[in-house]
Amino acid sequence: MSEEVKQKKEEKNTKRTIKDSVFSDFFGMPEYLLKLYQTLHLEDQSAGVEDLQDVTIQNVLVDDIYNDLGFRVGNRLLILIEAQSTWSMNIIIRVLIYLATTYQKYINEHELDVYSSTKISIPKPEMYVLYTGNRKTRPEEITLSREFFDGEDLQLEVKVKMLYGTGTVDEFFTGMLHKKLMQLFIRLSGLKGSEKYESVDQGKIDKVFSFCRDFTVTVTAANSFDTAQATAGGVLLSEVTDEFEAKRMPGFYLVGEVLDVDGKCGGYNLHWAWCSGMIAGESASLGRHG
Repeated sequence: MSEEVKQKKEEKNTKRTIKDSVFSDFFGMPEYLLKLYQTLHLEDQSAGVEDLQDVTIQNVLVDDIYNDLGFRVGNRLLILIEAQSTWSMNIIIRVLIYLATTYQKYINEHELDVYSSTKISIPKPEMYVLYTGNRKTRPEEITLSREFFDGEDLQLEVKVKMLYGTGTVDEFFTGMLHKKLMQLFIRLSGLKGSEKYESVDQGKIDKVFSFCRDFTVTVTAANSFDTAQATAGGVLLSEVTDEFEAKRMPGFYLVGEVLDVDGKCGGYNLHWAWCSGMIAGESASLGRHG
């Protein structure tokens, strides 16, 4: 292998690693993978994350093959998706290799005998390419026969469905994260939400995905007491009974944030207030004094 070929391969691996970290990792999260599947199959809104299994080919060795995203829906459907910003018909060949490799793994995992006289059962394949670059002509699908053999009738055919980023930048990123957070990432990447997605700089789109994966916030100060959701400090728990009655003043109860108990935001403080109030109220109604 020449030095030039090695250098090109290293550059490809470096770029691919970056792309993997924003596309593959993002849709590697079950909730987002489910949204992706339901976008491709609007007729199947009953599927849950438990029905999806990640079968992406991992990059173990530098010279090993690896794809962007692959997942199986039960044992009935196998979906392979590639993301690319540069138009290349060679993706058809790569997808064919990914499909063969994924089927091989499936056959091994399920201990299927391809030499048996009994027909084996395998999931139906679907292959997609999400193209995010700029291109005037946008075919709905690309095929092995048409692109490599001038449309000849082949004994083996490979069809790849093309998906394109359309609409505005805001529309493209809708639903990936909280709306206000995504709008911040779009703005920090030098984009406007109203811009047409297909006409913007791909580097800025990649930057948005990078923010989705890794965004650091430095806390510089806290808001005023008026905006506080919980307070720390209060009467020590050692000063009340198990029914939250003040030891120094029988018949007087202290509950909730009056006591020196505080938790993280998310309902914990409300739960504490309700539980302590319920116990104290029941004790007071029964006239229990320590």
